[in-house]
Amino acid sequence: MKRAVKPYKIGMRSIKTAIAVFVCMLFYSLLEGLNLGDISTQNYVLRALLFLANRKDPIYACIAAIVATQSTIEDSWKRGKDRILGTFFGGAFGLVALYIDIALYNQSFSIITVPLGVLFLIWVCNTISIQNAVPFATITFIIIVVEAYKFSEPAYFYALNRTIDTAIGVLISMVVNLTFGKPKPLEEGETTIAQT
Repeated sequence: MKRAVKPYKIGMRSIKTAIAVFVCMLFYSLLEGLNLGDISTQNYVLRALLFLANRKDPIYACIAAIVATQSTIEDSWKRGKDRILGTFFGGAFGLVALYIDIALYNQSFSIITVPLGVLFLIWVCNTISIQNAVPFATITFIIIVVEAYKFSEPAYFYALNRTIDTAIGVLISMVVNLTFGKPKPLEEGETTIAQT
């Protein structure tokens, strides 16, 4: 029996998600256009501000914005909080695992540290009752341990940058959600992305 395909009606959540991604892309393009360059100044406050503004790649902000954009502001806040907490824990534990690999002078040791780190993160997140942060923590952990070797920046900068980019995406998602408010209630027979 063939299942009839109903045309999907694009709803407000889909539009808000696309707007949040657009704003992330625009924000990063504007920052890149500033061409802030080297952050090796002696003024620590200026160095910190330049570091925060020296964003190059919008991918993690866009991912965070997609995940955090929900139907309501409250749901967006919960999802965004889970994303930030997960990224923070994943980044911190990823950094520890990365330094263990570096201390042992063996990147291939990550074959052991990654699965053990994932297991440990799942345990930690469940123990401190942030179960919804588990996917974000474990994904961030894996990205940091596996990807950090590919970049020239120090490992702690890499981990910190991923956390900052995630926070930017969540913040943009919240602003978009606050700007466009709650969607109208579904009419009988309408479905959302989550229901399909």
